[in-house]
Amino acid sequence: MKFLERELFEGKAIEPAITIIYRKASAEREKPLIDHYGPFFINQTPNINGELWTITINENEFQTVSPYEAEHGDAAVWKIALWGTYRDKRAVERLRRLFPITLGQLCEKNHWSPPQEGPQLREDGKLPAVPFLEGRKLLDIAALNKSGHILSIPEYAFKAIPKEMCFARRQGGLLVSEAPHILMHASWNYVIYSDQYFVIPPRQIGLSAPQKDADHLRALSIFLSSSVVRYYLFFQTPEWGIERDRITLNDVKSIPVPNFTSEQIEKLTILYDDLVQKDIQGDFFHVQESLDEQMADLFSIPDDIITLATELNRIRLTLRDKTINSAAARHPNREDLLAYAQQIATELDDFITSNQTHHKVTIDESPELIVCTVELVDTNHPIPIVVKEQTPKNTGLFARLRNELNKEFSQWVYIQRGLKIFEGAKVHIYKMPQLINWTRTQAFNDVDDIIATVLSSKRNY
Repeated sequence: MKFLERELFEGKAIEPAITIIYRKASAEREKPLIDHYGPFFINQTPNINGELWTITINENEFQTVSPYEAEHGDAAVWKIALWGTYRDKRAVERLRRLFPITLGQLCEKNHWSPPQEGPQLREDGKLPAVPFLEGRKLLDIAALNKSGHILSIPEYAFKAIPKEMCFARRQGGLLVSEAPHILMHASWNYVIYSDQYFVIPPRQIGLSAPQKDADHLRALSIFLSSSVVRYYLFFQTPEWGIERDRITLNDVKSIPVPNFTSEQIEKLTILYDDLVQKDIQGDFFHVQESLDEQMADLFSIPDDIITLATELNRIRLTLRDKTINSAAARHPNREDLLAYAQQIATELDDFITSNQTHHKVTIDESPELIVCTVELVDTNHPIPIVVKEQTPKNTGLFARLRNELNKEFSQWVYIQRGLKIFEGAKVHIYKMPQLINWTRTQAFNDVDDIIATVLSSKRNY
């Protein structure tokens, strides 16, 4: 129960808690699927004092895990069970195929030193002296974090190294201080190229290359700054999103990267120069948005992977925030619902493949509940999405439905169910009015559920 630490047992549970119920497997039978339940705080209901005295079991927080995959000991299996779906698993595998070599292999190919953590500078005469560092620049990582910059380092984020600090543990880390080099934040909040010498602090990761490869490093820094790389790393780093957002050297070395062509390096270098100027001006959101768009176009990254990656970073990861004001918990606006509905229609139309039938998607909303109605219609053209404003009639009906879908199971446990109603050629999907339920990512999952239900029951909806 990662997201209930400091909530359980009157706040005394300061580490993620886990409960395991198991029995010995039978040699004569196939092992059953493992049921995994990971509750998120936004689906719990605190009492009037803001304390949790009950647990609400939300059906969307249940996943199943193959016991044979679990036996391999890969932490990503449990990461996907808590944070993702089989689509995320497939996306990670597709990224490995799309980008054929790892960052570690790229360094070997180009004869670069591998990525390393920065050195620890101490006032300790027992450590090896590095007198040449006196007066050189040391990056103040706290100042850079506070600045919000993701592609550039403001001058105030540097401080001069005093003489008494010129003793270093792990001197090998000084190699990555040589310019040109890339700074990789320990929690992957940013990846920054620089052509000036500065010492990278401990726990942060650096990569240095010869001057002749400066443009190659610029191109690489843009690639590593993309939401897709952050998405890949999230599912490959055991601690990220579970305990501490800490990236290891092995995680970094295993990142799949392109075999950059000369043309790609040239285009990314031009893009880098443009985005750095915008970053210096403080337009951080549009810098990331433009970077991701250009990356998707240049490397032909599939749209569904881009959607999964961007929504993980902007929405899904805010589930860690214990607040009703997080992006994941807010009420979806009209643009959110239109994007969700359009994704539903597009996915189902593509599945049917026939040009003579299309899906009509209608959204009815209220503060209590939102319903998406999908109807199969005989027509040779796509049907516009309809998002209806709430009405007093809907508000009363949806309030009663919401109460019926949340039922007490025992004294301290409640069950929050979802609802899908199949009615001839229609299906109605009822869900809570939280953005996490109405993203394009969730549209993928709902389409999968609809198709699986129709195929398994042989419905002709």
